[in-house]
Amino acid sequence: MEKAAVLLCGGSGSRFGGNKLLVKLDDKEVFLHSLEALSKVVDKEKIVIVLAESEKDHFLTLLEKHDFSQVKITFGGKERYHSVLNGLKLCADQALVAVHDAARPFISSDLIEATFESANQHGGAILCKKVSDTIKISDEQGIRTLKRDSLTAAETPQIFNCKELSEAINFVIDKQLSITDDANAMEAVNKSYFMHIHEGNNKKITYTSDLD
Repeated sequence: MEKAAVLLCGGSGSRFGGNKLLVKLDDKEVFLHSLEALSKVVDKEKIVIVLAESEKDHFLTLLEKHDFSQVKITFGGKERYHSVLNGLKLCADQALVAVHDAARPFISSDLIEATFESANQHGGAILCKKVSDTIKISDEQGIRTLKRDSLTAAETPQIFNCKELSEAINFVIDKQLSITDDANAMEAVNKSYFMHIHEGNNKKITYTSDLD
């Protein structure tokens, strides 16, 4: 299988109080942790980093410093899926592309590799974790408790064929649909995928306390 990756580094981090991806975590900027894990599975020259154009020089300096000058860069769009699409344009059509949020720096290369294997076997795969909290929904019908056994939290990486995911996102844009992740775009065009369940640490950095 041909592997590629799109690492999303364009988050503004409004709830964090700055660009959380450039904050140090164990003496390295947050985004570098995901990049290093990806580079153990995907060739560096097949990794695309999507970032804010205003931060290009800062990222380029860090990439060169840490021996990642081979990776490609492109810039983010208005919505997350626009940013993903910009990254996909720099990947080979036939490649399986792992789209990963750099705000999840605890991902391991073993887990990335395992998700690639699931995607190769099933045509697409996303990393997920079973929900352990009790989830309640409140709407016009009142407050209800959802059945926890059937709930799964979607994470990244989410891995799909580059051409198929590009077509799905373009469909979403054309139809002006609202989606929250890449798998949601695939659902919009009736594409199935595998949920790769794990029990490791792949938490997302949202608040400063998440770095503890």
